[in-house]
Amino acid sequence: MKLLLVLVVFILLVMPSQAVDPLKDLFSGGHKVVARGVGFQVTRSELDEAMRIYLMNAAAEGNVIPPEEKLLERNLLDDLVVTRLLIKRAVNQDKNQAYTRARADYLKERNKYTSDIAFKIRVGAMGVSTNIFRKRLYDSTLAKVVFDREITSKVVVTDAQTLAYYNSNKLRWTTPESVRTAHIMFATISPLTGLKLLKAEKVRKMQQALAIRKRALAGEEFTKLVLEFSEDSVTRDTGGESTFKKSELSQEIRKVVFSMQPGQISGVVETKLGYLIIRLIEKTPRVVKAYSQVQAEIRKLLAEQKAVQRLPGFYTQLRKAAKVKVLLND
Repeated sequence: MKLLLVLVVFILLVMPSQAVDPLKDLFSGGHKVVARGVGFQVTRSELDEAMRIYLMNAAAEGNVIPPEEKLLERNLLDDLVVTRLLIKRAVNQDKNQAYTRARADYLKERNKYTSDIAFKIRVGAMGVSTNIFRKRLYDSTLAKVVFDREITSKVVVTDAQTLAYYNSNKLRWTTPESVRTAHIMFATISPLTGLKLLKAEKVRKMQQALAIRKRALAGEEFTKLVLEFSEDSVTRDTGGESTFKKSELSQEIRKVVFSMQPGQISGVVETKLGYLIIRLIEKTPRVVKAYSQVQAEIRKLLAEQKAVQRLPGFYTQLRKAAKVKVLLND
């Protein structure tokens, strides 16, 4: 394969400029211009790269890929054009701000992976190098900074609007009531067959649970009892600890744990999966952030929403001023 590529490159280098390229019909024109305007152009290869990155990210994140490829291609081209138009309006302050933000975002993305190699493999799966990935991240960030300076920063959001939004969306700033518990489970369902145990075996499990609860009440270390006796393989190795929102608990468990105080040990609780002995570690009440804590966040959110509504008109002005021509179907 490498030899074939070397031969192709050699043929292209030594071929006279007026000669017909025998491989021309096999490859799309990567340098073909698909959009241009005053001071910029977008090539076919740049659009193909944007399409490839979009499709790879959509597949990796399990998002639905639009069935109409031509429409997706046109939308991505519009994104590339508006990004170029915004970047052309950038001043030094915009560039410095974009650099700081893009660097932080890049490091945040990189830190999701265990090593540089793993990160490069993930980026490479999109068909680009980490350098191209960084450049695209910087460009998109710079375009956003310019748009925020020219449009978002000029949007007026009143106190009445922010307060109304807060009152209508309090759940957004609500931390639900939750508990942190540790438990010992005695399974009443066979892990091999998924079938319920026979009555005699369930009686034996209940007797065992009562005996272990007695030891816990007598002061034996609960974590030690979990490691020795719990049949919950998911939580056993972490001392049986779990954190649950109130809505995530079954009715029988919710009733028990929310009537307990931290440090208390429950009776034997029967569930669909088995018998539980529960120790309440911590109970966190429902908390709603005060309006004063989120007012600035709401103002920014509403300004961005209004700015997006102005984007089509602003984009039209930019395109007209730059005399943009789309050559996608030429």
